[in-house]
Amino acid sequence: MLGVAAVLVIVLVVSGAMSGPPEEVMVVGPTVKTGNPADYLEPPPSPPVKPTPTTLPPSPPAETSDQAQPGTPRAFTYAGQMWVLSDGPVRVNVESIGKLPDGHVVYAEVEDTPPYDALYLETAPNSGLYQKYVPASSTPDGSDQ
Repeated sequence: MLGVAAVLVIVLVVSGAMSGPPEEVMVVGPTVKTGNPADYLEPPPSPPVKPTPTTLPPSPPAETSDQAQPGTPRAFTYAGQMWVLSDGPVRVNVESIGKLPDGHVVYAEVEDTPPYDALYLETAPNSGLYQKYVPASSTPDGSDQ
């Protein structure tokens, strides 16, 4: 038996030598530089990219009309003068100058001083939209008749 095994080994060695060296060697797997088993691990997937918050474009100005918004009067009296609805809702830089008996806060433009050209009532609390009112003796564009 030992003789048969020796003959098989000799046949394998001779056939390997007769076939010649391989022309191309294909390496499968990553190149191992250090022999570290971690070299065989695939890199972890990259974390998902979160979209960066963007600033929303400013909202377009609301369409204006001479219709009173629900909860705002078509006219009111303030400081002894009648004020009538002129325009709105509009966005304008205002400051509080008083309060009506019904609880509405009266606003005027920041740089405006008495006698006011226009007064404003907010359409809804903290909305930033205002109804514009002009003195009853004025035209809707704010000029005197």
